[in-house]
Amino acid sequence: MTVRVLVVDDHPLFRYGLCAALTDVEDLTIVGEAADGAEAVRAAIELDAHVVLMDLHMPGMSGIEAIQTLTVEAPHVAVLALSMLDNDESLFTALHAGARGYLVKGADRDEIIRAIHAVADGDVVIGRGIADRALAYFAAAPTSSRAARPLPELTDR
Repeated sequence: MTVRVLVVDDHPLFRYGLCAALTDVEDLTIVGEAADGAEAVRAAIELDAHVVLMDLHMPGMSGIEAIQTLTVEAPHVAVLALSMLDNDESLFTALHAGARGYLVKGADRDEIIRAIHAVADGDVVIGRGIADRALAYFAAAPTSSRAARPLPELTDR
């Protein structure tokens, strides 16, 4: 199956470069581009995108707001956040909004291609550097506290 990809970023040169880097990938098709969140939501639905590569910080409707909207209006569309921000707050905010993955813009072409395929297949992907910090965060969380449990509403059984 060919994965239909929409590229969303408010910087035209970055969009162009990302599209150029992905154009010759055999099982990916760039179906369109968008410069803000509102345009991204419209285009993702109209162009029947499978994956949206979404910048988080854009004028107008932000990437986070667009992710939240897509999660409700087009839950079959997987969003892969692609941001300059390499921090835990941005990661958790994007995932909480409904993103299926998070990469920093410094990710190499192969990592982006693997992530696109993974989120298209329903997996969750976190870039290498930020994943190490996220794992360390959860490893350091106290396990004895009920509030620190990832799903506190579930019993131990």
